[in-house]
Amino acid sequence: MKTGLSAGFLRWLAPALTVVFLLWLAVPVRVDEARLSAAQLASANLAAPSRSTYSVADLLASHDLKADLAQIRLKHQHAELQRVLAEQRLHQNFFLHGVRSQLYTAWRAPITLKAVNWYGFEYAPFVPGGLDKTSLDSILYTLHSLGFNALRIPFANETVERNPVVQQGVQANPELRGLRSLDIMQKIIERAHEFGIRVILCNSRSEAGRGPEIKTGLWYTADYPESAWFNDWITLVRRFRADSAFVGADLRNEPHIIGKVFDINAYFVHGPLWGAFHGTYYHDRDWRYAAETLGNALLSVNPKLLIIVEGVQMYLDPYKNVLTGGLWGGDLVGVQYDPVELSHQSQLVYSVHEYGPHMWQGNWFNPHTTYASLSKRWDKLWGYLLTASHQLQAPIFVGEFGTCHEFWACVSNNLGWKQGFWFKSFVQYLHAHPQVGWAYWALNPDGPFHPHDVDFYSVTSLDWKHYYPLIRYGLAPLLGEPNGLWNQVPKAPTLTAEPGCPPAGSCSRLPQLAAELSTNPALPRSPPRPSGVQVTQNVSYIPTTDNIHLGDLYLPQGQGNSLRPAVVVVHGGQFVGGSKGQIGTTRLARALAGHGYVAFDVNYRLVSQGGGFPQSILDIKDAVDFLSTHATQYDIDPKKIGIAGAGAGGYLAMMAGYITNAGAYAPPHYPGPQARAAAVVSLFAPIELSKITDPAEQQILSWYFGGTNAAIPNTYLQGSPGTYADTGVSTMLVSGLGDQSVPFTEDFALYKWLRQRSISSQLVDLPGSPHALTDLGWQTRHTLSRQIISFLDGVFYKPPPPKDQSSG
Repeated sequence: MKTGLSAGFLRWLAPALTVVFLLWLAVPVRVDEARLSAAQLASANLAAPSRSTYSVADLLASHDLKADLAQIRLKHQHAELQRVLAEQRLHQNFFLHGVRSQLYTAWRAPITLKAVNWYGFEYAPFVPGGLDKTSLDSILYTLHSLGFNALRIPFANETVERNPVVQQGVQANPELRGLRSLDIMQKIIERAHEFGIRVILCNSRSEAGRGPEIKTGLWYTADYPESAWFNDWITLVRRFRADSAFVGADLRNEPHIIGKVFDINAYFVHGPLWGAFHGTYYHDRDWRYAAETLGNALLSVNPKLLIIVEGVQMYLDPYKNVLTGGLWGGDLVGVQYDPVELSHQSQLVYSVHEYGPHMWQGNWFNPHTTYASLSKRWDKLWGYLLTASHQLQAPIFVGEFGTCHEFWACVSNNLGWKQGFWFKSFVQYLHAHPQVGWAYWALNPDGPFHPHDVDFYSVTSLDWKHYYPLIRYGLAPLLGEPNGLWNQVPKAPTLTAEPGCPPAGSCSRLPQLAAELSTNPALPRSPPRPSGVQVTQNVSYIPTTDNIHLGDLYLPQGQGNSLRPAVVVVHGGQFVGGSKGQIGTTRLARALAGHGYVAFDVNYRLVSQGGGFPQSILDIKDAVDFLSTHATQYDIDPKKIGIAGAGAGGYLAMMAGYITNAGAYAPPHYPGPQARAAAVVSLFAPIELSKITDPAEQQILSWYFGGTNAAIPNTYLQGSPGTYADTGVSTMLVSGLGDQSVPFTEDFALYKWLRQRSISSQLVDLPGSPHALTDLGWQTRHTLSRQIISFLDGVFYKPPPPKDQSSG
C-alpha cells in the first residue's frame, strides 16, 4: 500500500511538474526592447546560450528537486542577463548601413538622419561656434530635445594638418582650453554618443577660412594637393574609428565650377566632372573616381563608416547630350551612368544640397512655380535614385538646406518664387520620402562668411541661450521621422524658446545684438544719438570750385568729439538728369544724420556736363576722398566711409566702391594715398549693362559709354559692377521683384557672387516694380531706411575678428 501510494503520487506529480515548469518558462523577464536573434547576438560578440532540456524522469531522479529548479531558474536568468547586456552593447553601436535607399541601425531598425550643421572647425580659432557662450552638454541636450539625432561638422584640411592648440572660443568650456583642435573634435564625438547623437564630418575646404572652397571648386588646391586630401581623411578615420558615434565621412563639400559662365566648355575645363566626358575619363577632375578611390581606402580602415558622396554642379548627359545643372553639389544625374562602387556597397550614401530663392534665384523660381514643378526637378536631379534599379539605389542625405526667420516670407508662402513656398514644398517632398536624411543649415547664429555677420538661417539666438521655435515649427513634419534610438540620454541644461517668438511668428535679433553691444566693453560702439542735424549746402568737394562738384553736408550735432562714419549719397536720373536735394536723397541723408552719421548728398557730372564712363565714377571717388581728407574737421572716421545711391546712383556707388583707386580710376583731385569706401548700398541699380534690351535705355547707355554695346563690348564689360565683384566691399542690394529695367536675377547673381567670395552682403527684395525711392510708400521707405542703417551699423560697428592665438 505504501509503495502504491508512492507510485500514484509520482504519476500525479510528473505531469503537474511539467505544466508548472512550462508555465514558468513562459513568463518573460521584462526588457526594454524586442529579443535579439542568435545572429544579432553573434554580431555583438556574445554567444546565444543554449537552454538545457529536462525530462520528467530527470526531475524524478533528482535527490533535491528544489535545488534543481533553482539551478534551472538561475541558468535562465543568466541567459536573460546576457541577452540584455548584448542588447545594450548592440544599441551603443551607432554605426549605420544602407539597404537600397534606407539607412538602418546595427540592430536593423530604420533610421532617418535628422542633423544640423555646426561649423567653426574650418577657421580660427578652429572650434565650433557657441562653446564660448554655453556648455557643450547644453548644446547637445537641446539638439536631442528638439528632435535632431545627428551633427554635420565641417572642417578644413589645414585644421587636420596644423591641429592647433585652442585658447579662444571655449570660454564656457574651460576643460577644452589648451587642447588641440582634433582633441576637441574627439570630445564632441564622445559626448555626442552619450546624448544619442551621431556625427558626420565634412571636408568643407582646403585652406582654413570661412565659406566653401572657391579657389578651384575641386577637392584639392595648389597648396593642398589631392594626396593631402587623401591623407587627412585617413588621419581622421584612424583616430576616431573606435567611437561608433562618428558614423559618416562627407568627402567634400559642394564640388562646383568656378567662374560666371556655365556651359559645356566650363564644365569640361573647370570641372568637376562626374565619370566620363564624351567617353573619356579624366581622373584629375573626375569627382566620382576620386570619391570612389578615397571611399574604398577609408573602408579599409573602418568598414562600418558611411561614405557620403555629394553630387556635382553640372553634368553632361552622354546619351541626350543635355547639360543638367543646379546648385553646388546638387546634381546626381551621372550616377545612372557611372555609379560609385565601393568594397562595402552598403556604406555608400549620395548627398545633395538644396536652397531656395533667398540664396539662389534659379530660373525654376517664377510665378508659374508649383510643388509639382519643384518635385519634378528634384526627381530629375537626384530623387530618381530612390526608385531606381537595386544596383543603383543608395540612401540619400541632403547635407544642407535652410531658411530665414520670417513666417510668411521664409516658412510658408503661396507664391512660387518666394522662399517660403520653396521651403514648405521641400519639407513636403522630404516628408513624402522619409528615408531621405537631411542636415539643416545651421546651428550657428553668426554668419559663415564673416565672424560678425548674422546667419538668418540659424537655429539658435546670438547669445546661444535660446532656440528659434519658428524653425522647429517649419521642420516639425520631419523631426518625427524614425529615430533609431534606444538608450536614454543624460540630463543637461537646455536652451529655451526665444521669448516673444511664437511658432507662427517672426523673431528679431536686433534687441539681442543691441544688448550685447551695450554690455560688452570690448565691442565698438555706434555713435551717440545727435541732438540735431546741421545742413550746409553747396559744399565743393574738389579744390577748384565749379557749379557741378557740389554737395549738401548733413552734420549730426551734440555728439562731442567722437568719430562717426560718413556716407556719400548719390542721386539717380539715368546719367542724364537728377541732382542733389531730390526728395529721395534728402530723406536718406536726414535719416543717416539723425542716426549719427555724416551724410554728403552730392552732384556729379551728367552726360551733358562732360560726364559718362568713367568720369562720373571718378566724381564719386573724389567725394569719398573729400570726406577722408576733411575727416578731422568733420569728426569722421576715415576708415568708415560708405556710398549709397539709387538707380544710376546705385550703379555709381558700386563702381566707385568696387574699383580700386589705381591708374585711370584714381581720384583725379586727390593725389597720394586715397580712401576707399568700406560699404555700398545700391538700390534698383543695373548690374550687367550689356544685357539691357530696352531701346530707350540702350540709347542712354550709348551716350554714357560713347558707343553701343555692339561697337565697344569691352567698354561695357569694364563698366559693369559684376566685373569687379572680386574686389567688392560689403554691399546691400535692394531690388524690386517686378522691376523690368533691372531684373531681380541680376541683383541675386551679384549677391551670390559676393557671398561666395566671403564678402558681406545683403539682398532685399521688394514686392512690385519700384525703380526709385519715390516709388515706395511711406511705411516701406521707413522700414527700408532702418534696414540700410542696420546694415551700415553691422559693417562699421562690427567687432574685429578674433586673433588666431593658436599654435601648431
